[in-house]
Amino acid sequence: QATILIAAGVCGAVAIYLLTEAHQAAPPAVVAPMDYTVILWGALLGMLIWGEMPTATTWLGIAIIAATGLYIAQRELATAPLNRLGPVYLWARRLLG
Repeated sequence: QATILIAAGVCGAVAIYLLTEAHQAAPPAVVAPMDYTVILWGALLGMLIWGEMPTATTWLGIAIIAATGLYIAQRELATAPLNRLGPVYLWARRLLG
């Protein structure tokens, strides 16, 4: 159990570090919606690890949150000046069209 707890702590620390780096590379309006993917990952890992099937309303909520986040990110990319977005601009433009 100690190994699992240590691994969870290391993963959490790496996640926070990467989230901080993301917020330095792009505006919060672009990065923050991507943070909501934790809901999707939680549902998927719950299915894989514990065999817990999310309800239809859970999937609907995930879809609404994901669609809203993608819309906000795309809107920000379309209206933000290039120098404000930095190196993440080209990657995000390819991802979001």
